[in-house]
Amino acid sequence: MILLLCLLNASVFNVNGLGEDRSVFYVPFTGLLEKTHIEFTIQPEYTLISSNGEARGLFWFNPFRVDLRIPVTPGFAVSLGNDERFNQSADIYLQRDQLNLHYRSQGGVEEAYAHGHLHLPIAELCAGGSFFFGGSREIWDYDISDYVDTDTFEYRYLGWTIRGGLSVGIVFAAYEGLGHITMTASDRDSARDMPGRLTIGVRPVIGSYNLTAVFEHARWPGSPVNRFCVGVGRGRFRILYSYNPWYVDGINEHGLQFAYQYPVKNLGSVGLALKTGYRSRGDLAEFTFLPELKITFEELFSRRKK
Repeated sequence: MILLLCLLNASVFNVNGLGEDRSVFYVPFTGLLEKTHIEFTIQPEYTLISSNGEARGLFWFNPFRVDLRIPVTPGFAVSLGNDERFNQSADIYLQRDQLNLHYRSQGGVEEAYAHGHLHLPIAELCAGGSFFFGGSREIWDYDISDYVDTDTFEYRYLGWTIRGGLSVGIVFAAYEGLGHITMTASDRDSARDMPGRLTIGVRPVIGSYNLTAVFEHARWPGSPVNRFCVGVGRGRFRILYSYNPWYVDGINEHGLQFAYQYPVKNLGSVGLALKTGYRSRGDLAEFTFLPELKITFEELFSRRKK
């Protein structure tokens, strides 16, 4: 029997593949922009992990995110920003019979993106892409009876992907693909194609309610994934449910998000959200809680006195 004794810094599922995909349900559209937007997002995370009757909690901060959206002309805008694409951080201690194993990893794949947005009377066209970079380090400590050993591995990542999309009225669709990522280790290089991803959705308004429904299909090699989310908002409040089967076989995630946006006069807005999730695979389960603070400034540096 395997006993899960200690977990720090991230999801236990991050040891699979490239780690946790943090870009699900992403669409590049900005909507009609009349002002420059600068967004800063802070998102700490708490996870409660349970396995074979053992439960542990962990807390950490996700990387600081910045998103810049600039209207260049009345019909054209650009957006720039950064995000974490895959998270690979974990600290796991396992025990089986005479084997004691301590696995530690830190890092992941970061993303810098840029898009151009053409705003037409009834539509928005978007085209752009992302550049991937980053690195991770793994340390494996083995203790088998009287034998002790340590292995250390370091990895660097470089890659890219392109995307485009069309939004017409309440309907939108975006596609990401034709990209790849290269992992460089001390003794080898390996390249893999990034998954093609099609995202389609609708955002109708019925009375005083704003509705959202999104379907996403990702073509991971050997593991195609279908996800969906639905939500409803009214005024400053919004609630969203999502179902996200991971590209790693057997991992399923259900999410629930509550959000509130408060406008600030002559500044922009402040957004508060609580994202919760339940992940499972076999008898291993995780409950995640992600409070989010998003501060949006509108033309803070371009105002002039009248």
